[in-house]
Amino acid sequence: MRRRAVIFDDEELIRFALWHFFDRRNYEILTFPYPDLCPLDVASECPCPRGSSCADLIISDVNMLRRNGIDFIEELIKKGCRQRRFV
Repeated sequence: MRRRAVIFDDEELIRFALWHFFDRRNYEILTFPYPDLCPLDVASECPCPRGSSCADLIISDVNMLRRNGIDFIEELIKKGCRQRRFV
């Protein structure tokens, strides 16, 4: 199974560079300019199957216009979402 990276950054060039980096390493990559566009944000609890992680890696800009990346990750944890690594 491919590893999954979820990338949040409001700068398109940064999202593209990170997408390219992880694509070359055979990751499944989901990129969003803002956390509120991610399906994990709209769910009231973690939508991922029990015992599995939603992502192997989350990379988030901290200072986005619409939302703070650290706050988003803390909200995921409160919902019960499991990730293997946070960056």
